[in-house]
Amino acid sequence: MGPIIQYSTEKNDPVEIRIYPGANGEFTLYEDENDNYNYEKGIYALTRFKWDDTKKTLTVEARKGKYPGMLKETYF
Repeated sequence: MGPIIQYSTEKNDPVEIRIYPGANGEFTLYEDENDNYNYEKGIYALTRFKWDDTKKTLTVEARKGKYPGMLKETYF
């Protein structure tokens, strides 16, 4: 989840991650430029999240990929 934004290219940092315990889970966050078709050329970034319910641990893997205007760091 992120803050309310006024237009698609507005940066939305920090991003809120909500964990609802009770089972293992995983999610891949997809990010791109928001205003063109460069994603069709592989210009985007992915961040994978894994929740281990037994250990109550969230693992955030290193972001893979890049695109113009991408934030150097994202805060969750």
